[in-house]
Amino acid sequence: MIRAGAPLLALLLAAGAEAAAPVRISVITRYPDALQAALPEFEKRYGHGLAQFTFTSEKVHCEDLTGRRIVFVHGRFWSPEMRACGEAIRQAERQGTLVGASNGSILESNWRIKQAAALAGAGAYLDAGGAANLAAFLAFLVQAARPALKLSVPPPGAAIEEGIYHPKANKLFDRLDAYLAWYRASGLVPPGAPMAGITFFGNSLRYQDVAHIGALVEALERRRIGVIPVFCWPLRKAEPFLFLGGEPQVKLLLSLNLLMMNPDNNAWLEAMRLRIINLTTTSEPYAVWKDSLRGLPPARIAVQIGTPERTGASEPILIATTEQEGGKLVPIPERIEAAADRAARWIRLATLPNHEKRLALIYYNNPPGKGTFGASYLNLMPSLVNVLTRLRDEGYRVETRIPDEEALKRLMLLSGRNVGDYAKGELDVLLSKGHANLLPLAQYEEWYRALPEEFRRRVEKVWGAPASSRMMTVRSGDKAYFVIPGIRIGNVFLGPQPLRADPDAAAGTAHDRNTPPPHSYIAAYLWYKHALGADALIHLGRHGTLEWLPGKDVAQADADPGEALVGNLPHLYFYVVDGGGEFLQVKRRSGGVIISHLTPMLVAAGVPPDQQALKDALENLARTRDTNPALAEGYLETIRDEVRRLGLDRAWGLDVNAASGEQLRQRVEEHLEDLAQQAIPLGLHAVGSPPAPHAIRGSLEHFIRNSFSKLPAGQAEEIARQWTEALLAGGEPEASGEAQAKVLDQARMWLNHVRESPSQELNSLISALNGHYLPTGVSGDPLRTPAALPTGRNLHDTDPRTFPTPTAWQLGKRMAESLIEEQRQRLGRYPEKISMVLWYGEATRHQGVAEAQALALLGVEPVWNGRGEADDVRLLSAEELKRPRVDVVLTMSGLYRDGMPEKIELLDKAVRLAASAGGDNPVQRNTRQVEKSLLARGVDADTARRAAAARIFGPAPGAFGVGIAGMVESSRDNNDQKALADLYLRNMGYAYSRELKGARVEGNLNAQLSNNEAVIHSRSTNLYGVLDNDDTFQFAGGLHAATTVASGKAPELLISNVRKAGQERFESMRGFLDRELRSRAWNPKWIEGMKASGYSGARQIAKEMEHLYGLRATAPEQVDPAVWQEMFEVYLKDKHKLGLAEFFEKENPHAQQMVAARLLEVDRQGVYRFSGADRRMLLAAYIRSVNRQGASCYVNACDNPRLARYIQTAARDLAAATPAELERLREQMRA
Repeated sequence: MIRAGAPLLALLLAAGAEAAAPVRISVITRYPDALQAALPEFEKRYGHGLAQFTFTSEKVHCEDLTGRRIVFVHGRFWSPEMRACGEAIRQAERQGTLVGASNGSILESNWRIKQAAALAGAGAYLDAGGAANLAAFLAFLVQAARPALKLSVPPPGAAIEEGIYHPKANKLFDRLDAYLAWYRASGLVPPGAPMAGITFFGNSLRYQDVAHIGALVEALERRRIGVIPVFCWPLRKAEPFLFLGGEPQVKLLLSLNLLMMNPDNNAWLEAMRLRIINLTTTSEPYAVWKDSLRGLPPARIAVQIGTPERTGASEPILIATTEQEGGKLVPIPERIEAAADRAARWIRLATLPNHEKRLALIYYNNPPGKGTFGASYLNLMPSLVNVLTRLRDEGYRVETRIPDEEALKRLMLLSGRNVGDYAKGELDVLLSKGHANLLPLAQYEEWYRALPEEFRRRVEKVWGAPASSRMMTVRSGDKAYFVIPGIRIGNVFLGPQPLRADPDAAAGTAHDRNTPPPHSYIAAYLWYKHALGADALIHLGRHGTLEWLPGKDVAQADADPGEALVGNLPHLYFYVVDGGGEFLQVKRRSGGVIISHLTPMLVAAGVPPDQQALKDALENLARTRDTNPALAEGYLETIRDEVRRLGLDRAWGLDVNAASGEQLRQRVEEHLEDLAQQAIPLGLHAVGSPPAPHAIRGSLEHFIRNSFSKLPAGQAEEIARQWTEALLAGGEPEASGEAQAKVLDQARMWLNHVRESPSQELNSLISALNGHYLPTGVSGDPLRTPAALPTGRNLHDTDPRTFPTPTAWQLGKRMAESLIEEQRQRLGRYPEKISMVLWYGEATRHQGVAEAQALALLGVEPVWNGRGEADDVRLLSAEELKRPRVDVVLTMSGLYRDGMPEKIELLDKAVRLAASAGGDNPVQRNTRQVEKSLLARGVDADTARRAAAARIFGPAPGAFGVGIAGMVESSRDNNDQKALADLYLRNMGYAYSRELKGARVEGNLNAQLSNNEAVIHSRSTNLYGVLDNDDTFQFAGGLHAATTVASGKAPELLISNVRKAGQERFESMRGFLDRELRSRAWNPKWIEGMKASGYSGARQIAKEMEHLYGLRATAPEQVDPAVWQEMFEVYLKDKHKLGLAEFFEKENPHAQQMVAARLLEVDRQGVYRFSGADRRMLLAAYIRSVNRQGASCYVNACDNPRLARYIQTAARDLAAATPAELERLREQMRA
């Protein structure tokens, strides 16, 4: 901050004459030094003593804005410090302060005031820049404050809006041909050198803040890359300076001016096909950035990262810092070099002939095992075959005869899988029978020493020196080698992403940002770069571990693992379009360019066969209840019997004997309708493969049906059926009215986009490998978010600053009030404390419904600014609320913490406002109780006070996950809920509030959960349920377990189901899970879809079983023990006669081993005890598969000695295997 103007003595000399006193003016600006430098010119022209100016940066103190005659804002960015001064400014304006800005609309958006008319023209002087214009700007302000002075203020000088700047030229260029003539004559790069463009705002030039641009130009030219630095806005205005005769003169753009959203930027980039890299700067000093886990101040991420992502830019690279407040930018040498290296590698990729390009295609095999290759809802083998085929067709050097899916699977099992330390024999097999690559330790050490020292220090602190490596390491004599599994097919390498940690913890460390990668992990990526000589990395599917390694959230440094390992390599990443926000980690933390791929087609589950008798009885009841009451009563009894037989009464918590006939009829009718209309994925998607015609038919029909939620079910289904038939046949259905016509247009476009998507996925891969721009698109499941189609686009998310949107607020408030009433009726009183799980991906799908629920429970409402951003909250009075407030505990993922910092501030403020309210206030009472509890534990008074006021908890700063998946998947929980709860409380006990920025106070989360009455987790996607991955049991199940241990009793576990508009509701996890099992895992329709997906479909079945076990381990009362018997009946006894034994045997026998081993572990623990005959069948199936196919080596089987002993003993006791078979089993497990 700089103060300038008349001394105090001059003020006193004008005693009694207010008009003669210097006018006090504050200017908030990115360039306070420039305005200070213009002050002498102003005083030379107009004299001294007219004004007292305060020039301050965006990190303003509110006292520097009060008592001023004028407050003026230069620029568009609005800092948290500026936002905090909103009330003070509004009060000052009411008292006569003139408030203005270079763009008046931002005042209305942020401070909710209109620009003073007298200041409307001031911004033109700032836009023009230069000392004379800045001096005139100061005069303009003084004249506006004191019109009687009649200062002669010249009009603003003309500003050059766009042109070409080069630091070594003595002029600006307004024509490309003139610039190129000068450039060729300068000899700065060789003739014919490839060119790159740099785009930046003209303000940088006008205020001479261009050191970072000059440094980047020089770095590129050292690499023999010519540069055209263009200042302009928007991007389209750069076209005359980058194109000649309609042809681009540059291979890519490096952009510093993507901070403001302009849809035309996207349209222009797509039309020009120019690859664009997002360069950014920070207002913080180098030392702050270097030590920061975030990389950028939270308030800057949405503007500097989110907005460029929505423009289609990626690979954000920070190239300059600000070493003093309000000072000019200072280049960061190593990041300037990184940006130039990245540009050089993209240009090389774009110009290299395809037959010379080398590619590394990385898939996932984590945790290790023969049955676990794959990714989320991706059919891996055909995806790889399709990619290889397209690469061959484009001239890449790939074997003429590409392996088919079966051959590729055999090669991957032989040479391309990870092996756990517990199965060293398998590593020997990989080397003796397969073609895995060996990297000598000495060569690795040479490459490793070239990595940043800070990175190496962190690695060795955890893993020791390279020579001490155990994972994926073999020794021969006195020499050691890293094993790099994979398959080389011409110039393309296919290999598994290396293990993140010791295999028994591999799953648990997938989101661990505190543990650096082991040497074997580093060795693999260095091998891809140096031995393979990869020109690009391509990761296949959601998701790997690279983007979750330690380091900054964004704007990484060279020592951050994502940068150290990927470095300058172009990085492409196929990702399911309903990626839930996690794809942002790829873009921000590993320099990835996303290529979205389709979800499986989502179709209606229909009524499963085992529910048909119930459906028939219901229909017969409807036919007879008015005409034949006696017969109807018989059908009602049949319904009661079927409900009991199916176990629906347990899932619903309903006493069928006590329920009236009408209550039972309504409940069954709702159940069957809900079950039939559940969206289920029909198998898995293969990149580049069109969905099966019947799958498209079912999904289109379901899409249309869901669009008519307000119509009677029968009518909606009939319209959907007729329209689907007509559209698939190329016909034109009839629409009745404007609303139906709109739905029909959407359905037609949806179908076209689905059909386009598979080819677009492969087209985008080739386009990206050619160095071209990829169009960007939103994420989401295609049923709920049709704008997510077509796929093959570079994903982005909607702007989270708008959450909760007004619509989401109304829905969340309504749901919160219904929840309170339901709880009041259940408890006989109002609830006092409820906990919730907040995920970034869920928030982007439902646009803040969960946050709205939390605010409504607290009795607080959001306040939106003029840009539609929810940037404040207001306390509702007791009279408005008409009920007691409900306390909340909010737990969040690390991705939510890093991606939505403004939501955390908003929710924390809401908690503080609620605690400050009078009346019957559970928030206030709970704060006092927690404080008392912490004091009793010996926590000091100040810390106890601050900790007790916090309600938002998550992983430690820099960490992401809960960390209990590894314990669950390896069965180390051993039916001990407390062990899981303790791990959850340890890893998730970090408080985030105004006073605590991720601090862990021992006992705080325990105390907060000691009277927690319910856990709420939202589901808004049609693709993902609660068993698709481990996140639900880790976050929601973990919170449930922690509450159970902390409070001594199990809380309710509720799902906030917001999948379908008009049908939003809270329901028990038990009921939600029951419906999911019946519509998916036990439904022949779902199973047939997985069968059609071969190996990967079998893997998905096994994964669902694993996650069911995880949910049972964390929330046992939510999982009916009978589910294990049904899993056995469906998958081992094949109750639906689907040929599952043959399917598993042919496609993925190791997945069947995983299923059988999990059921045996459940039996061993006593979670559910199978009959002797069923246990014998389980044991025989497992032993037979291992002896015939080899052990899967999944952690639950190969790294679980308790289970191994149980199998041997039980098999011997039940004669499930001969002594020879048991001995063979021991040999297989030792291998």
